[in-house]
Amino acid sequence: KWLISGSLLIGTAALGIFGLPLFLRGVWLLRKAQRDGLSVRPMLVTLIGYLVIIDAAINTVGWALDLVASHTILARILLNGWGAMFDAGYFWHYNELWMGGAAGPGEKAMEVGMILTVFTMRIAAAIGFLQMKRWGHQWMIITCWMGVLIWCLYVFNMTMFADV
Repeated sequence: KWLISGSLLIGTAALGIFGLPLFLRGVWLLRKAQRDGLSVRPMLVTLIGYLVIIDAAINTVGWALDLVASHTILARILLNGWGAMFDAGYFWHYNELWMGGAAGPGEKAMEVGMILTVFTMRIAAAIGFLQMKRWGHQWMIITCWMGVLIWCLYVFNMTMFADV
């Protein structure tokens, strides 16, 4: 319960600072149980599974903020700060569409599609992976390749329609 609580708080991005101690306590308890000789899930499986949940949750929250809440204070801190510091392409015609947020021609469609499919599939795959199910491992591999596809689509979208 410590690991999942910490993961969910970290996955919100804004409450991540409160989730990290919970997550680390869960890791510490898992290591303690392993040292005491109890049968536990391998640490690597645990870390990969929960970090995938965190990654999918952060992406879901970030893209959902850009999709429907781009003018909120939280979005201005998380999205605009990230865009200004790391991703200059993110500000290409920012807040010029009627929906607000990023204005890349295919980006809104990508946001809706990825929130409803890839990131939810990724969280489900991580849960199956943590339960040591074969389908969880298989879907983790599939959604990892989907992540590669997302980045290729994003880069292609930003370079094809750039105002240079």
